[in-house]
Amino acid sequence: MDAQPVGGGAEGDVAAARLEAGLAASLADGAVLGSELIRLMRVLNAWQLRARDEAQWGWGDRMLLGRLVDFGEQRATDLAAKSFLDLSTVSRQISSLVTRGLVRRRPDPDDRRGTLLAATEAGRAEVRHYRARRDRMMAEVLAPWSPEDRTELLRLVARLNDDLCEQYARWGEGAGAALVPDRGEAHRDARNESHQGNRSHQGHQSHQSGQSSQSHRSGQSNARTESTARNETEGR
Repeated sequence: MDAQPVGGGAEGDVAAARLEAGLAASLADGAVLGSELIRLMRVLNAWQLRARDEAQWGWGDRMLLGRLVDFGEQRATDLAAKSFLDLSTVSRQISSLVTRGLVRRRPDPDDRRGTLLAATEAGRAEVRHYRARRDRMMAEVLAPWSPEDRTELLRLVARLNDDLCEQYARWGEGAGAALVPDRGEAHRDARNESHQGNRSHQGHQSHQSGQSSQSHRSGQSNARTESTARNETEGR
């Protein structure tokens, strides 16, 4: 992340030096993370293409419809801003969703020139169906993981998303305000259920978690070496 201003004088110089040292130490991890995120995006893109072929609707449709399900009716301008999409693109996709009976329009009572968009019951059913398939696929991937590893993954992914949003806001001088995570009711409910289910395991397996963490740390250098070699081979 970008260096933040520190106080002046000797204390400021020491703080700045520590910050620079921390950034230098994290560069190698940042390179590995960047490469792994590229791999993740490639896999997710392949999944999205398969889902589009099977369900005849694309990633943009699912995202817009999902936002309407999670956050209620809203104007197309707000939906476009929150989705970081061009308004013309959103308008075309919404028109398609309306034609298919997945989204409905109604006049905005506060501004008759405007229109509010909302998911229909059929649209909500489509979102539930897609998310059920997606969640099952994720569950199959995570099934071999221990409850502690799954909880740690959820925590760290959420933290990474939050920090990326904050970094984006700094880069854009406030333009990233709309990027503040708004994970939706379904996500919050899933997180709560996951945490409640895992609390019963943590008391009995805390010592195993510590051993697992030590084993994980000891293997990090090997994982980084393997990832670096793979990156050179793939030419990233």
